Amino acid sequence: MSRIALLCLTSLLLATSHAAIIDEDPTGIMRGDVNDDGDIDVADVVTINEYLFAGGTLSCPNMADVNDDGGINISDSVYLSNYLYNGGEPPAKDSTYSCY
Repeated sequence: MSRIALLCLTSLLLATSHAAIIDEDPTGIMRGDVNDDGDIDVADVVTINEYLFAGGTLSCPNMADVNDDGGINISDSVYLSNYLYNGGEPPAKDSTYSCY
């Protein structure tokens, strides 16, 4: 995905954004809160996309494995967007209790 397409997607998502707060794991690791700001919102989707397509970094990769399939890929971005905007399933609870 080009940087221009990523910026367009980001602008679109920001224009319609809202935040979701879910119960945090007792470990302090909240899957879906990819940018570690305490909220799950469009900024987390953008952070996953920047990591995947623009060389961005993740402070805790485990937070970005939103669907708990053991990897970080576009399905995590889609899963989180579906949760935020379409009433999809919330991010999976962390089972590893680490940032790996």
